Amino acid sequence: MSVTQDFLDRFGLNGNSASNFVADNLKGADDGELFCEDIWDEAVSRSSQPKPGSTELDVQTRSSYSEDGGFGLRRVVDGSYGYQFSTEFTQSAVKEAGTNLRAVFGVSPNTLFPAPASTAQSFYGSKNPLTEMSYEDKFALMERIDDYVRTLDPCVRKVDVSLTGSISKVLIVRPDGFMADDIRPQVQLRISVQVEENGRVESSGSAIGGRTTYAAVTGETQWKHHANVALSAALKMLEAVPCPSGEMPVVLGNGWAGVLLHEAIGHPLEGDANAEQRSNFHNKMGQMVAAKGLTIVDDGRTPDARGALNFDDEGTPTEKTTLIEDGKLVGLMHD
Repeated sequence: MSVTQDFLDRFGLNGNSASNFVADNLKGADDGELFCEDIWDEAVSRSSQPKPGSTELDVQTRSSYSEDGGFGLRRVVDGSYGYQFSTEFTQSAVKEAGTNLRAVFGVSPNTLFPAPASTAQSFYGSKNPLTEMSYEDKFALMERIDDYVRTLDPCVRKVDVSLTGSISKVLIVRPDGFMADDIRPQVQLRISVQVEENGRVESSGSAIGGRTTYAAVTGETQWKHHANVALSAALKMLEAVPCPSGEMPVVLGNGWAGVLLHEAIGHPLEGDANAEQRSNFHNKMGQMVAAKGLTIVDDGRTPDARGALNFDDEGTPTEKTTLIEDGKLVGLMHD
């Protein structure tokens, strides 16, 4: 059964009636949609370290699993927007959400905003990683990784390994007939290593993941590489000296260092923050805001990447957006 049909069946709707139903519950809105989602999550982990006064390892393993789902109804009127959600996939729950939103945000005399452009783009597969490996195989893999790391260096004290996966299914229905569905897998293998030498303890980690399958991140070549990276960085930390104070050049590598960029300018370059003049960039479009030669783009189209999306939660196809070009502010992020 298709994702679309599965959700519509739970509401007691079909392709022809779904948009009319959403239109009735968003009557008088400038924009909005019904967003439906089911998500399944799992996580397994293994942690080992020597028992006090012994060479025997104390091993702790954990596992978790959860299922969740529901819908959200979004209503936009004259620049204000509201959102109400429920875990009940029923017409009555949607009608109640529509009534509440209309009471708060009122009715607009404007015409409905146009629907996003339809797209068939696909940047990741739809295979469910949660059915791919047994729990026995996952714990056996983590034990192999632990054993491997401990053979590399006698300084290894503690090894943490985790494997997480999820699969979500979404459906978007607009009042103008637009519908889009998607299946979004996500997996990650993370290895953390703690080392000790002459009473000094340091640690580091490395991870691999994305919108892909467990098979793509648990091959021996992959996990050995990330185990080596984690251990090498932890050992290097044993040689590290305190960082001096004061201003100095900082070079950031790719990957998680991007979080700093995200927090520093990602949020301030969101469209709504600038429209409401809550961002320091709101009056700097076309101006130099960074060093010449620096270009920053937001791109969710990298195949199988952790942040890849076929379309956002309002149905807008994912694009490449240039934010800063040669030091100049040229674009904003919005959906």
